Amino acid sequence: MLKMTHHFHPSIHIEAGHYGNAVLSPHPMRLFCAGKLPTFPKKGIKEKRGAIWLKLDIDGAEIEVFDTHLGLNRHERFAQATALTGTSALTGPQWLKHPECRGPVIFCGDLNATKWSEVYRMFARSFVDVRSGSTWPSWFPFIRLDYIFISPDIEVRNSTVLKDDLTRKASDHLPVLATLEVPSKKERQ
Repeated sequence: MLKMTHHFHPSIHIEAGHYGNAVLSPHPMRLFCAGKLPTFPKKGIKEKRGAIWLKLDIDGAEIEVFDTHLGLNRHERFAQATALTGTSALTGPQWLKHPECRGPVIFCGDLNATKWSEVYRMFARSFVDVRSGSTWPSWFPFIRLDYIFISPDIEVRNSTVLKDDLTRKASDHLPVLATLEVPSKKERQ
């Protein structure tokens, strides 16, 4: 129906279904890595978190695309962001610092963090925030928890938060939509 390819990585398996991260694209893409992020189980139910890394082909130019959903606990989010940004001496060069991550890069997800948090700053040190409006809660959004970050070689044409009856019903977060211009294969050489 959408005429898109997709990749899905389940982080949570329960009887009713699987929950996790997905990327849909009209362009060819291949899964490079999908995996778990650090989770700190404590009292109550803690959701497992993960990330997905795809290599997207746009007219012969390879684009690194990452998608994630970070935890609700502040310390857990920090550990997850540390794993993704490669700033941990314990885990080594994973995800965004992996030698196979050559750019351009699009990193998106629900960070469950505000732009004033250390988690936000960890991504903003290396990437450009596409900047959009408030995304949570969908019925009366007053805070931004969902982000798209890009490498400096990608240009933002526009970005917006989609707000209508359908998006408000679909989730407790509103979706972020961005139009990006990526450098062609020839421009990158």
